[in-house]
Amino acid sequence: YGVDLFWPWNPGDMSGLVLHPAWTSDRYLLPETFRIFAAAPIPRGIELTPRGLVEALSVYVPFLWNREGALSVPVLILAIWPRWWMVGALLLTMLTQVGGVLWVASRPLCVSLRELWRRRGFGHEGPTRVLAGFLALLPFVAIYGAATAWGIPPLAERYGRVPLACSGDGPYGPATPATCVLNRHYVRPELRALLEAAAMNMDRDFPGTRLHYLDAGLPFLDGFPLVPHWSHSDGRKLDLAFLYMDVQEGESTNRLPSPLGYWAYVQPRGKEARPCQDRTALLRWDFNVAQPLFDGLELDESRTRSLVGWFAKQRQVDKILLETHLKHRLRLGSGKVRFQGCGAARHDDHFHVQI
Repeated sequence: YGVDLFWPWNPGDMSGLVLHPAWTSDRYLLPETFRIFAAAPIPRGIELTPRGLVEALSVYVPFLWNREGALSVPVLILAIWPRWWMVGALLLTMLTQVGGVLWVASRPLCVSLRELWRRRGFGHEGPTRVLAGFLALLPFVAIYGAATAWGIPPLAERYGRVPLACSGDGPYGPATPATCVLNRHYVRPELRALLEAAAMNMDRDFPGTRLHYLDAGLPFLDGFPLVPHWSHSDGRKLDLAFLYMDVQEGESTNRLPSPLGYWAYVQPRGKEARPCQDRTALLRWDFNVAQPLFDGLELDESRTRSLVGWFAKQRQVDKILLETHLKHRLRLGSGKVRFQGCGAARHDDHFHVQI
């Protein structure tokens, strides 16, 4: 297969994406792949080889997570599966934005390290081969860790994004360390200031209260999606966990029912509103099987009402997304508190603040 492969971007236009020759095998390319790639807004002349992959990812990943392109992700992964490191670059870019670029940059070191061990007789077969594969990732882990801790924060600040606090101390912090590890904790400076003020207000009114944030935003580029969210693409949105009470002790707690902060739903009671009952959507997950695992904590209605109500009073806040039954249960009359619609994720395990 010694030729490059082209296809039209529109009828009559034969300039387009250049594929690596190895991709032209019928074993690897599916007809559906052509349709999806042709619909994606990739600039002409991108070469899908290691050199061109970084540029392609920066344009193609946002397309993947709009409402029309989201389902093309499995097809793209299947198309590039023979190049497993490209799959890793794609997934890391979707999850962390910067991980794919750092993975491509560190790959020569990883490959060199793996080959060095093989020449010394380590990692040829069996468990040692698996272990050698994991050890070969050390250059990437080191580069990614250093960039996350020291390189990305000052660079992101130059482009208008700042990281939220990741430490275990203080009046607020992440629900899970993974949020910070994946660089999903970046916001606009004004939103960070708003969260800090909310945390101080809650600590004053309810001493000992600690707020937990969930997904915020990525460090660079407005419009770059934070998978799986539709809207967290400009540093102006932030998901916050509810506040809870320990059922057995009957006291307020800073613990969360879910280790990730998401998916422990506060279900509607009795005749409370269920606008999305019997409706399905791509991101509206119920996780009914997992709900019994989250028993032991219940919504602290007093503290949660105070927290959401405080945000609703702030001039900078544009809107707050919350399920209808919780807006009524918590007696939140502000017009800023709105139902997110049935096409988005459920918002009875957290609430969404947008400035």
